[in-house]
Amino acid sequence: MHVTDFCTCTSCRKNSITCANGQTRHGLFVDPSTRRRHWRKDPSKQAELAFNNVSPPISLHPNEDLTTQSSIDHEESNENSHTTPPRNEKAIKSTIITLITHFIMWLYLSCGLSRDNCRKARDMLVNILQHCLFQTFLDEIPQINVPCDVRTISKQMGLNFPFEQHVCCPQCYSLYDIEVAPDDCIYKPTATGPPCGIELFRPHKIQPLGDIHFTSYSSTSQNQHRRTGHIRLQGQPCLCIPQASFFSQSLLSWIQWFLNVPGIEKGIDDWKWELSIHQSDIISDVSQGEVWRNLFPFQSSSNKSLELGFSLFVDWFNPRGNKISGKQASMGILALHCLNLRPRERFQQQHTCLAGVIPSPNQPDMITINNVLKPLIDELIELNHGININTPNYPHGRKITVKLVGLVGDIVATHK
Repeated sequence: MHVTDFCTCTSCRKNSITCANGQTRHGLFVDPSTRRRHWRKDPSKQAELAFNNVSPPISLHPNEDLTTQSSIDHEESNENSHTTPPRNEKAIKSTIITLITHFIMWLYLSCGLSRDNCRKARDMLVNILQHCLFQTFLDEIPQINVPCDVRTISKQMGLNFPFEQHVCCPQCYSLYDIEVAPDDCIYKPTATGPPCGIELFRPHKIQPLGDIHFTSYSSTSQNQHRRTGHIRLQGQPCLCIPQASFFSQSLLSWIQWFLNVPGIEKGIDDWKWELSIHQSDIISDVSQGEVWRNLFPFQSSSNKSLELGFSLFVDWFNPRGNKISGKQASMGILALHCLNLRPRERFQQQHTCLAGVIPSPNQPDMITINNVLKPLIDELIELNHGININTPNYPHGRKITVKLVGLVGDIVATHK
């Protein structure tokens, strides 16, 4: 027997049938595919299917008694007084895109998933949701435009914090701007001593690019094209790239972002107020010590200036893993943490400023480490005099002063 469904869409409700018990029902018996098409085109049924997870009316045979549908009768009698407002397709897609992008960034940042695997997860989610939406209430497969690269997603979400890149000498760790860096390191440990002289750039072979031909430069013009174009080294087209690079975050830019994170500014002010009213002889945190109170005396709430204290964490690790055998390399990390936050919050990953990544494979000594610290020290000197920054509580600006309070690390790192 051919199975039919009882359709109660806006169009079919204009018709009526009489049940075996004499009751009148508004609707028509139609083919299941016809009923699905009617429900997809009916705005009120779209919202009911998509967001309330309500299934269409159950399938009925033409000779089946409709008295078993009493619950549906009651629901239809109150349909006019309880109508779910429809949502358009554009809003649905926007919500889905937001959920997918947040999930992909969680996989990338919290779960440590690679960019390639994040792309695969994105493709799978998009395909699943597209087919689910098509089967539910859309007339055709929708296009969900989610960026394929996790770097594009992080940029759109404001999570792609800019890093500064400097050319770093692999021996003395002197830093140079990549646009004006010399070919050889010119650092002198003493005023009358010889320069370092280490080459800062190395040739990088270019893979064949089909019919593209590279122009060969003479030896006199190789230096000027070393970082702006191609050179030819023994007949092989090459590019020159830095031997080592030093990456860092600008402390000023990071503080501007940090203070505008929801809850950060209020958390700093609340912790400062809590320390002022709960003074004790027992010291459990650096912010309860005498040195901290001398550096940052308590100020009334009428004073809108804010003094921030930071700790500098320094350590080295082997990027190839903690193995005794195999190649050994050391990569250094310079990280800043705001000590004005509560102890349980200050060392969280999202509250860490990456002040520098010292390139491998070697470590600077007690003298050359000053070269990689110079950009940070210059910023700290500038911020120690105070700078005006717009914050949520002070949209027109608040004077921010920054001091370096402590050094965190093992014995080797702190001695350097």
